[in-house]
Amino acid sequence: MLELTDTACGSLFRSKFLEPARLNYLLPHPIHYKMAWATQRADGSGVWFWRPIPPSPHFVALGMVATSSVEQPKLTDVRCVPKGWTVPSRLNPLMLWDDSGSSGRKGSLWQVGSLGLLHASEGHELAPDDKFVDMQPTPIIAAHNFVPNPNK
Repeated sequence: MLELTDTACGSLFRSKFLEPARLNYLLPHPIHYKMAWATQRADGSGVWFWRPIPPSPHFVALGMVATSSVEQPKLTDVRCVPKGWTVPSRLNPLMLWDDSGSSGRKGSLWQVGSLGLLHASEGHELAPDDKFVDMQPTPIIAAHNFVPNPNK
């Protein structure tokens, strides 16, 4: 979880700096999702894992979204973070589960990064080789005079 706090605003008042336009510029929603892996039973129930696709190479999505239907999650369900706020993860993915012994597309679930995020991967013989990231270990401060440029 990423927490945004306006230190100049008391807890009883709404921040003028954390309004939707600024949040959408600083922490945009993904532009779409790509299905990473799914497993479905004969009765139609199952679980689908979706990778959020950031709006530009300047942002990254942390983790995946799991749904109980083939419907893509809403774009507003998650936000992306600026790539400059992250560092490459030094931790190897840790396998949590695989579907050995079941039929269908092989798949596995992994814990990745220091945040312990869920990552679904097709196959289960090898760890996923994605470039996982962690949040910077130091506090990130966006100044109050931050004003999004609507032309970008």
